[in-house]
Amino acid sequence: MEIPGEKGVYTLLIKISGKIEADVGALGRVKLDEGYYLYVGSALGPGGLKARISRHFRKSKKLKWHIDFLLVSENSRIIGVFCALTNEKYECKIVKRLIELGATAPIKNFGSTDCNENCPAHLLKYDKLVTVIVANILKAYLSLELKPVMVFDYGYSKLVC
Repeated sequence: MEIPGEKGVYTLLIKISGKIEADVGALGRVKLDEGYYLYVGSALGPGGLKARISRHFRKSKKLKWHIDFLLVSENSRIIGVFCALTNEKYECKIVKRLIELGATAPIKNFGSTDCNENCPAHLLKYDKLVTVIVANILKAYLSLELKPVMVFDYGYSKLVC
């Protein structure tokens, strides 16, 4: 499925194989262990979801956002993208739902420096089976009456849909 060009909210499902250490702007030196991570963001500017998500897939880019420092690592790989069309900021609500469903924030304020709803971070870690993670992402979107679309996956959708 094509990434929509409209505005919206998205969640990246990221697999980290090995450890990652990076200097991330004002956050300083961060360390992430192997495992599954979620990054929740919005794409409300020009180019919408297509422009933002496509940028996340590029390994070569100017490092601008916290998530860029994670995604350029050879040890990180986006294995799923979920999005919903909206003109409103939903990322904080999604983060809160995912935390209710067992996700944790491994690095305070990672990806949430512009957050005004006191999220611990917009990068979350999930210590569950990937099928459970996918199901919980879908639950979080549906509980907010968002219509989630999976635009990229490695076959996990067949396991939960």
